[in-house]
Amino acid sequence: MPSPVSKTAQYVIGIDLGTTHSVLSYKNIDDYQASASVFLVDQLVGPGKVARKPLLPSFRYHFNDNEIAPTDCILPWKKINFNGEIANVIVGQWARDLGTKTKGRLVSSAKSWLSHPSIDAQAAILPWAVEDNIEKVSPVIASASYLAHFQASWNYHNPEHLLANQNITITVPASFNDTARALTLAAADLVGLTNVTLLEEPQAVCYDWYHRNKQAKTDLIEHDKTMLVCDIGGGTTDLSLIEISLDHGELNLNRVAVGDHLMLGGDNIDLALAHIVESRISPDQRLKSAALGQLIQQTRQAKELFLSEQPPSTTSITLLGRGSKLIAQSKKCELTKNEVIDMVFNGFLPNSAFNELPTHRKNAVVEFGLPYTSDPAISKHIAEFIHTYYDVKATDDYDTAVVPAAMLVNGGIFNSQQVKLHIEKVLSGWKQQKVQMLHNGNPDLSVAYGAVEFGFAKMGKQKKIGGGSPRNYFIEITDRSGQPQSICLLPKGTEDEQVINLDSRLFSLTIGEPIRFNLATTSYESNLKPGDIIDKKFEKEFESELKGKTPLPPFVVTIPEHKDHKRFESVYLSCKLSSIGTLQLECVSETNSKQRWALEFSVRPSLSNKATNDDAKDTNAVKQRHPNLPEAIKLIEAVYGASSKKSDPRLVKSLRNDLDKRLGKRDTWDTDLLRELAAPCLQFAKNRRRTEQHERNWLKLTSFLLRPGFGYPADDWRMEQIWPIFKSAIQYNKSTQSWSDWWNLWRRIAGGLNEQQQIEIYDTISAYFVEDSNKHAKIINQAKQRSYDDIIRLAASLEHIPVALKIEFGEYLLAKLKKPQNQQLHWWALGRISSRVAFYGSQHNVIPRHIAETWLNTLLEANWQKEPHIAFAAVMIARKTGDREMDIQDKARDAVIEKLTQNKLSESWLELVRNVQTSDETVMKRIFGDSLPTGLTLLS
Repeated sequence: MPSPVSKTAQYVIGIDLGTTHSVLSYKNIDDYQASASVFLVDQLVGPGKVARKPLLPSFRYHFNDNEIAPTDCILPWKKINFNGEIANVIVGQWARDLGTKTKGRLVSSAKSWLSHPSIDAQAAILPWAVEDNIEKVSPVIASASYLAHFQASWNYHNPEHLLANQNITITVPASFNDTARALTLAAADLVGLTNVTLLEEPQAVCYDWYHRNKQAKTDLIEHDKTMLVCDIGGGTTDLSLIEISLDHGELNLNRVAVGDHLMLGGDNIDLALAHIVESRISPDQRLKSAALGQLIQQTRQAKELFLSEQPPSTTSITLLGRGSKLIAQSKKCELTKNEVIDMVFNGFLPNSAFNELPTHRKNAVVEFGLPYTSDPAISKHIAEFIHTYYDVKATDDYDTAVVPAAMLVNGGIFNSQQVKLHIEKVLSGWKQQKVQMLHNGNPDLSVAYGAVEFGFAKMGKQKKIGGGSPRNYFIEITDRSGQPQSICLLPKGTEDEQVINLDSRLFSLTIGEPIRFNLATTSYESNLKPGDIIDKKFEKEFESELKGKTPLPPFVVTIPEHKDHKRFESVYLSCKLSSIGTLQLECVSETNSKQRWALEFSVRPSLSNKATNDDAKDTNAVKQRHPNLPEAIKLIEAVYGASSKKSDPRLVKSLRNDLDKRLGKRDTWDTDLLRELAAPCLQFAKNRRRTEQHERNWLKLTSFLLRPGFGYPADDWRMEQIWPIFKSAIQYNKSTQSWSDWWNLWRRIAGGLNEQQQIEIYDTISAYFVEDSNKHAKIINQAKQRSYDDIIRLAASLEHIPVALKIEFGEYLLAKLKKPQNQQLHWWALGRISSRVAFYGSQHNVIPRHIAETWLNTLLEANWQKEPHIAFAAVMIARKTGDREMDIQDKARDAVIEKLTQNKLSESWLELVRNVQTSDETVMKRIFGDSLPTGLTLLS
């Protein structure tokens, strides 16, 4: 009879959920003095072969039904099913090995996708850019599958102490933002691991080192010193500074600085080597991503081979063919030891001077859809990190004391003694004396080991690394005179879970409306205290604290309406840095501290709100509103808020001019002003149908005020308010202009609608996409009466709809372009839907390259001189992204460049085709079909 399952934690667990491999370590909760053990995880290592290994390669292989026999992929346990997982998948070593032999079925670098700024990490996008017949999963599901695999293996060997019941710490890069951390927790939650804490990887390395050396005392260090922690993972490099000191003979560690997010790691070396191989076996044509992925698995092995103790002089790399021609069509080339050594030590870890800092270009390198840092020299990024922390100028004359006296390295690349000696040489050169290299005997395992030690520190059974918050947090407001102020919420060094109440500063919040709080951070040393106010008067005094201030995504709260119909609630802010490294904010009622409302951060990657010093609905620290805003709101309320009997019919006709007179030209209205004016429009939306003029004015005004539907705090909430209107359509449907205003509303705010809402819109309007014939005469006439041009513009702006619907719409446009009617409109729409870069949607929803190239052939045959809109459509299709699966082939690109040059068209258009570029305002206006509000800027 099996023993009963204990729901009490018996083990402290540490999981390194890595880019290249993952590790689970553990220690009995009653034996904290012992060293942690690595869990040997069962995994498939070949057909029908299961072995227990210390590392679980973070790879998935998605196989076809007839590709692998069911008996070849049986594990000792019953598969854990969770929402979003597919049936035909192999995880671990065999998955990685299969990926070197078969193209387009391998999922790798799932962790890097969690922090991708232009991708929906919960959408099924992996394997990236492969054929439709291959099942895909989201980065969150991929991450969850590695946790599920650990869970199944652990539970199989420990049925009395299930993994979900243990104290678990999962590590993440120190540079992971709140979104990526939340997605990591979501992955754990999917497989039932809810008792989870997150820990930054460099700290985990330190905990492991501390546990192994805490008895060393003065034998280890003679005096206080600063330690640089350099953790080079598969997809990221994390840098931290830790102060080491002795207190009564006992080691103390105190974190003082954390580096920024650096998308650069061992995977980039593998990729660079794969590019060398690619140039040899396919000199005339770039390989598809699937083939390049096959090469990368082999160049990773080659890198490890050549960095080992006794490397050979050369190794072979083979690209296999497909199907029955697997061997016959294979290609092979040699990679030499000197090439790899040169790439590692001159390209990625050069012996650069301390004043040589990385080059920051506007556009990072993109491969497999992932953006990487443009300058690959990790040494230069380390120098920049030290320069930034100590505020050192990049000159030959510097104080060598700023260079850390000790270094602790981690990551698979440091398994190589060559690499460790090289990085020691670089830092010692900067220090102009030998830097102490602190021992890390297990670079592959130390993060997981350290996560276990952190678990015990959290329980109070050993010392925690001090330092607290690595950043200062500020709330950005303006005073009553409109001058900007920064209030310190949480100073650098504040310990995790320490609650700070800012009860000396009250905010009056409007009930029932979303309220925005703008926050910013700096990583500089600080003497600030919570509640300290920094304004122009004290800027000099706090100059260092304000250096490098970076805005955070705004925090938003909506206080629900009271039974007593109160209009305002007086609150103060309460905050803490959670144990998982995220800032938690609450609004607390001044009169009842038990009444609390959590603030949620609002993240939308495509647009940035630049007006970060404007606090939303705070009447104590009033934001600098337009002086005539209250009067403008009253004008809208007079037209739509009053009862129909009291409403003056003349006001609706003059509303636009009346608003312009009080607020200035509407193109100058900033986003804050627009959303303030949108509030009464949404509040009184039910009164929009009083007359045809009321309805048309409301549609025009509201669409202008809410465009582009996202990018501003609480826009999601606004979209929830307006969406029900779509089902009711317009009241005065005989007027073509009314229909035009109706469709324009949904086009202008399309970016704020979700996929299902956009599909509903497409299903409604696609009825008008018919061939010109007598058979469809009634539909064609109805489309014309309902503003066909605006229907087409709306359809072209729906970026969230499935690719299949976009292709269907594109084929319709191509058919219509054979006729002379509406050509300018149809060319614009074709360019809009086939653009290589999404305006607001996720990049995985872009039309496939081969389809876009087919459409481009039609454009290249047309007369661009006669119709410049054709050229613009071609530019959108040929626009360079840097992602080989999105970019058209070089031959087609050259044809577009040649035709643009022949027709003497815009140089900015040529640059979009030649190089990865950010769109200028003119191009953005043409794509969006409108101007963006002041204060909203496209980042991609």
